[in-house]
Amino acid sequence: MSYPVFSLAVIFFELIRKVAIDKETIYTCYVRDDNRKLEGVVSVKTLLLSPVDAIIEDIMETNLISVDTYEDKEVVAKLFDKYDLLAMPVVDNGKMVGIVTATDLGHNLILDKYELGTSVEEIMIKSVVTVSPEDSIENAIKIMKEGVSSSGIL
Repeated sequence: MSYPVFSLAVIFFELIRKVAIDKETIYTCYVRDDNRKLEGVVSVKTLLLSPVDAIIEDIMETNLISVDTYEDKEVVAKLFDKYDLLAMPVVDNGKMVGIVTATDLGHNLILDKYELGTSVEEIMIKSVVTVSPEDSIENAIKIMKEGVSSSGIL
């Protein structure tokens, strides 16, 4: 079923309103292939400003910063500071396995909840909605809407 552009915008804004209160990661959508290899990221702004029939691969950013699961939280904190990020994808052998947010990392550093040498894997969010490079914006929005309903994470 195809939606008119206006209807997709309404659905997308409803989705953002639904999760924005409790999430700091509503600004990006991660893109991975069928083998979970991280391919890129697309911003909400790009999704909103691109034609509805655009393909994610054509609008996604492929120059990303990611961290490995074994990376120490203090090294990751320096990357957040250097690149002024809110969230970073976490990979294991190139496959996306989650995200780590600046807020979660900051809480753990400030509260010293974990000991020195704690890896990102111990504090990352594992349930993340992703889309495929071949998806259209329309399909990506549907995936994100369905994913938020079931996982609560965008």
